[in-house]
Amino acid sequence: MDAMTGLMEMISVYGFPVVACCVMGYFFKYVFDKNREDVNDLNKAHNQEMDSLKDALNNNTLVIQKLVDFLQTKEGFKNDE
Repeated sequence: MDAMTGLMEMISVYGFPVVACCVMGYFFKYVFDKNREDVNDLNKAHNQEMDSLKDALNNNTLVIQKLVDFLQTKEGFKNDE
């Protein structure tokens, strides 16, 4: 009950509107900080996903280039015959 008496004392000294605004300000800061943490976590996860996607794309590009080179070599052998 110590917190409750402290709150009641603050309300009696400063008035309800001032205390309510301070509490709402604290709540807003808490929610904003929590939201910022969540967004940062999502950004990190997105960056990791994009890095793995970039690696997969580079590997696919390499394989396609090898296939093109192989097919060009085979066509060169067919044209020579």
